[in-house]
Amino acid sequence: MPSRLLALALLPALAAPAGAAAPPRPRLPEAAEMLAAILWGGPVGPGRGWYQPPRSAYGWGWLAARFDADGDGAVTRREFRGPPELFDRLDRDGDGRLTPADFDWSPDSPAARRDRLVEALFRRADRNLNGRVSADEWQALFKEAAGGKGGLTREDLRALLYPPRPARANRPAASGMPSWGTLLKRLLSGEIGSPFEGPAVGEEAPAFRLRTHDGGRAVSLAEFRGKRPVVLIFGSFT
Repeated sequence: MPSRLLALALLPALAAPAGAAAPPRPRLPEAAEMLAAILWGGPVGPGRGWYQPPRSAYGWGWLAARFDADGDGAVTRREFRGPPELFDRLDRDGDGRLTPADFDWSPDSPAARRDRLVEALFRRADRNLNGRVSADEWQALFKEAAGGKGGLTREDLRALLYPPRPARANRPAASGMPSWGTLLKRLLSGEIGSPFEGPAVGEEAPAFRLRTHDGGRAVSLAEFRGKRPVVLIFGSFT
């Protein structure tokens, strides 16, 4: 998409600075959302740019229409007619009921904030990066948080769970993320992402015919449509 068209599409988003309250507006094209996230600065991640909450035809509305027998806005274990282990997976807050909150995948949902806190604490404790926290690693984290004391104060625990953010700098982050200038250049050149959005929920995937990675044959969606489940990934940063 030419930069001029992107700028025009972005005008409503630029009406308010980052973090400021803004009146409701129609959803912008994904490319414009990404451009806004890059220009406003900060990490491009969950809730920003292309990294929006997923949309699915099988969300809370679909579940409630089938299992909320008494219409009270919650699905209990007795009402749920699926496997018990599936209920436990869906009950993200562990209160024994399925509610709209369990299906809120936005980055500001209580479940998402809790998961980020757990992930951050786990990463700090798992020093050898083996996916497990040993007793020694947990003790090392305790000593670091206590600062030589025999116990943790409320302030120590708060600093452990919510460490101060590093100072912002106009350079690639320590995690290896490119600078905003690099991201902007690659977005406008078409190197990352595409101005053409994929199908919305409920729409059919577009027909296509592509060569396999080894070039040995061509594959078309028509070969699989209606015959077996197919997972399509139209773009990836990996």
